[in-house]
Amino acid sequence: MEELRFWAKTAADGQPGICVAEHLRNVALVAAVLAQRYACVLARLGLTADQAAFLAACHDVGKISRDFQSKCRPWLAEQGWLELAAAGDWARRTRAHGELTNESLARFLTERAVCGDQGASSWAAAIGSHHGRTVRPTEPGLPPPPEKSDPATQVDWEAARRCALEEAWQAWQCPRLPDADPAWPGLWFLAGLVSLADWLGSDERFFPPDCSLPQAEAACRARQAVGGLGLGPLSVRRGLSFEDLFDCPPYAVQRLAGEVITGPGVYVLEAPMGQGKTEAALYAAYRLLEQGRSTGIYFALPTQATSNRMHERLEQFCRRACPQEATLRHNPQLIHASSWLREDCAQPTGGEVDRDGEPGGEPDANRRWFASSKRALLAPLGVGTVDQALLSVVAARHFFVRRFALAGKVVILDEVHSYDVYTGTLIENLCQELIPLGCTLIILSATLTPQARARLLGAAPPDEAASEPYPLLTARPDGAAAPDAHPAPPPKDKTVRIAFASRAELLRRAREAAAQGAAVLWVCDTVESAQQTRQELAADAPAFPVGLLHSRFPYFKRQELEKHWLDRLGRSGSGPRGGILVSTQIVEQSVDIDADLLITELAPSDMLLQRLGRLQRHERGPRRWPPRCLLVEEAASLNDLRGFDERSILAALGPKAHVYAPYALLRSLEVWSALDELSLPSDIRDILAHTWEDKALPSAWERLRDEADGRNFAAKQMAALQSNIWNLSQEDREGPLTRNSGYETRVVALCARRQGQTCTLLNGESVRLPEGKSRARFDLQAARALARNSLRLPAYCLDLAPAPFLQRNHVDALALLEEKGVLSLRGLKSEYRLLWDPDLGVRLFKND
Repeated sequence: MEELRFWAKTAADGQPGICVAEHLRNVALVAAVLAQRYACVLARLGLTADQAAFLAACHDVGKISRDFQSKCRPWLAEQGWLELAAAGDWARRTRAHGELTNESLARFLTERAVCGDQGASSWAAAIGSHHGRTVRPTEPGLPPPPEKSDPATQVDWEAARRCALEEAWQAWQCPRLPDADPAWPGLWFLAGLVSLADWLGSDERFFPPDCSLPQAEAACRARQAVGGLGLGPLSVRRGLSFEDLFDCPPYAVQRLAGEVITGPGVYVLEAPMGQGKTEAALYAAYRLLEQGRSTGIYFALPTQATSNRMHERLEQFCRRACPQEATLRHNPQLIHASSWLREDCAQPTGGEVDRDGEPGGEPDANRRWFASSKRALLAPLGVGTVDQALLSVVAARHFFVRRFALAGKVVILDEVHSYDVYTGTLIENLCQELIPLGCTLIILSATLTPQARARLLGAAPPDEAASEPYPLLTARPDGAAAPDAHPAPPPKDKTVRIAFASRAELLRRAREAAAQGAAVLWVCDTVESAQQTRQELAADAPAFPVGLLHSRFPYFKRQELEKHWLDRLGRSGSGPRGGILVSTQIVEQSVDIDADLLITELAPSDMLLQRLGRLQRHERGPRRWPPRCLLVEEAASLNDLRGFDERSILAALGPKAHVYAPYALLRSLEVWSALDELSLPSDIRDILAHTWEDKALPSAWERLRDEADGRNFAAKQMAALQSNIWNLSQEDREGPLTRNSGYETRVVALCARRQGQTCTLLNGESVRLPEGKSRARFDLQAARALARNSLRLPAYCLDLAPAPFLQRNHVDALALLEEKGVLSLRGLKSEYRLLWDPDLGVRLFKND
C-alpha cells in the first residue's frame, strides 16, 4: 500500500496527475497566505494561520477512496483493476469524497484529542462541505471505524486517509482547535477560507495538474495566486477629507457618521430623504479603511436597478479614495444575478489572474475572476443587491464562502425599510452572524420604525411613549451592552401642503401645472394604473412632455426613459422642467428626481414619505410653487371603510390591496386624511407612530390586522427554516431563498419579426435560434441581446412549454409583434391578451 499513489487531479489527456498529498499541500500553502491577509479576522476569532493551513491540508483526504479513485480509468489500468471494476459494483458509487473527509477527519481529531467531541464533529463537517453542499456532522464521539480493508483490492482506504491526516498534522504542527459547535462563527469563516484556497490551489495556471512542484516553488506560486487577485484589505489614500471625496462640505449627519462609526458593530442612521446618507456611510467606511479597521466595502441595495445606479457612484468614490494602482485592480464589482448582462461587466473565465502578482499587469483579468457568482463578493469593493449578502445566512450552496467574503468589511444596507418581514428577518440574522467576523454594518433609512431599529440592533423594544430625535445615529459597537443614541441637528423644516382630490380634478391640476412649467411627478401603485394615467394625461397632444416609467418596458427602453427623465429632473438637470412623469414605485427610493408637485395614490405611510422625498428635493432658488402633495381620493370615504366588511374593503381599495397589506393602507389613510400640511423632517416620526399606534378599531379592520400578523408570523418562521444550513437544497442564486413575494414572474423577450430561425428583436438586434432539436447552448451575445429586449410578466397569465435554448439563455419565451401592436405569445392563457405600445409599454388585458 505504501507504493500506491492516489491521484487528485487528471491531466488534459485524462492520465492521473498530481497526487492527493501534493494537492493537499498546495491548498494548505494557499490557505496560509490567505490567513495572513485576513489575520485581523482570525485574531478576533482566536484562530491561527497554522490551524487554517492544517484544516486546508485535510479537505480532500476523502479522495483516497475506491469511489473517487475509480473515476480515472488509466489509473485503474495502472493498478490492474480494470476487469475488477467492470465486474464488480464499482460503477455504483454512492459516497462523495466530502462525506468521507468528514468521517475520517472527525475520527482523527477525536483520537488525537485536538478538540472535544463536539468540536471534532463540527470541524470535520465544515471542512467536508468545501464543495458547497453541507455534509451533516457525525455523532459526537469516536465514529465507528469502517471495514479494515477493501476485499477486492486489499487496500485499507481508511488507513491511507489516516496517513494523509498524520502528514498534515506533522507539517503544520497544528495547536488545539476550539471546541466549536455548528453555530460558532469561526467554523464557517474557516470553511469559506478553505474553499477559496481549494479554488486557487486548483488553478492550473499556478498548479498544473500534471506537474509536481518543489515545496519552495509551490509556496511562491501560492503567494502569486493570492497576490495577483489582491485579496484582503483594500488600500486607500490617507488623510482625505469629506470635501476631497465628494466635492462638497458635509451635512451634520455626515460629520456625525465619521465621528461615531469607529469600529465593528451595528450602526443605524436615520435621516431625511436627500440628506446624503449614502455619502455619510461611504465616508465612515473610508475612515475605517484608512485606520486599518476594515478590509473592504459591500454596498447592498433593494433592487438590481438601484444597484446599477449606485455602481457608478461607487466608481467615483473609488477613483478618489484609492491609489491609482488599487483603482486598476479593485474597480468596484457589480454583484447581482443580472450583472453579467451588462457590456461593461467582465465575464468569468475560470480563475484568470495576474501571474506576476503585481498591480497593473492585467486589471481586466481580476474583474473576470471576480465575475463568477460564487466569487463576486470576495472582491474588496462591491455593490449589488442585498440578496447577495443574505445568501451568506441561508441554506444556499457556498453560503460559507459568501460569509467569509463579507468578513471584516463595511456592509452598507440601504433603504432597509423597504423589505418585507421575510427579508427583514434575514437581515436581522445577517447582523447577528457578521458582527463576530469583524464587520461594520451601517444601516440606512429615512422611515424606520423604532421597533424595527431595535430588532436590527438586537436591543429591547423602545418605550412607545418616548419621543426620539430625528435625524438619529444609533450605535451598538461590538461588545457594547446596549445601543447609544447620537442625535444630529435637524435640517431646516419644509412645510408640505397635503390634500385629497378626485382623479378627474388631479388630472386637470397636473396638466395646468405642467403647462405653466412645473415638473409634476405622479406615482401609481400598479403598472395598469400608471399606463391609464399616462394615457389620459397625454390625450389631445399637450405642449408639455408626459413620460412613463414602469417595469413592463423592455430593458433597453426602460434605460432610455430613465436616463431621459433623470437628466431632466435630476440634481444637475438644467434644461426645461415643465412636464409630467407618471411612474410606479420604482422612483420611490434611491432615485434623484426633483419634482415641483407630487401626486400619488394611497400607499403605506413609510412609502408615502419616501415619495415625498422626490418633492422639491434640491435647492434651485425661488420656486413658483409651494411644496404640495396631492393624493388620489379612494372609491369609498374613510367613514364608509370603517363600516365595511373585509370583502367590501378589498373591493373599495382596488388593485393596490394586492400590492400592499390592506390593513396598512387603512391605517395610513386614517392618518393622512387628517392632515392638511406636514413639516419635513420634523413630522416623520409622528406620522409613523400614529399609523401604527395601538387603538380601538372596527372589527373588520381588526380581522385584517390579525390576518396580516399571521402572514408576518409565517414569514418569520419560513425565514428561520431557510436559515437552517443543514437543510441546504438550493443553488446560491438570489431570489428564491432571499425573497418571499409570492408573486412569480416569467421573462419574455419581444421580437419585432421572425424569418426562419432568425429573430429581429424590438431594438433591431438579431438572434438566431437553433434548428430542430439542436442541443441548447449558452450564447453570451444572444443572451445579452435577449435581455435588452426582455421584461417580466406575471406567471398567472402564462402556461409556457419548455424552450431549452431560450431558458439556457435566461429567457422563458418570445412574444412576436403583429399588426396593431398585438403580441403573439405561445403559452399565453386564452383569457388574456398582450399589446405593445411604444409610449405605454406592454399592456396586459383580461378579455372580459
